[in-house]
Amino acid sequence: MSSAPTPPSPLRILVVDDEKDVRDSLDQVLRHFKHLVQTAGSADDALALFEKSKFDLVITDYKMEGKTGAELAREVKQRSPKTPVLMITAFAEDLQNSPRAMEHVQGLIPKPFRVEELKKAIAEVTA
Repeated sequence: MSSAPTPPSPLRILVVDDEKDVRDSLDQVLRHFKHLVQTAGSADDALALFEKSKFDLVITDYKMEGKTGAELAREVKQRSPKTPVLMITAFAEDLQNSPRAMEHVQGLIPKPFRVEELKKAIAEVTA
């Protein structure tokens, strides 16, 4: 069994999830891989950070209070068309059948996920 590709390091990553535990876990894992991480608890908070800083990647949950991850992805792409967006969600099957929800998303990671799956997805969308 081959190991997952290694993403370039360090990446500037914006993590967006309305669940603090999920944000904190992703933050910890990504920092372990030497990435530079900022977190936001909502799409609006993420967009405010996005206006102030440059990011190599946005990782967002789909279902959040306020704007969804798909809406966030659309706004990220309007501001920075080349910035990849990864969506992490418990609703992966539903989203895979929704071209509109996936239109601005480069990768989808179903919850729950393993660290190796996250690492592989990051490497694929930032290659």
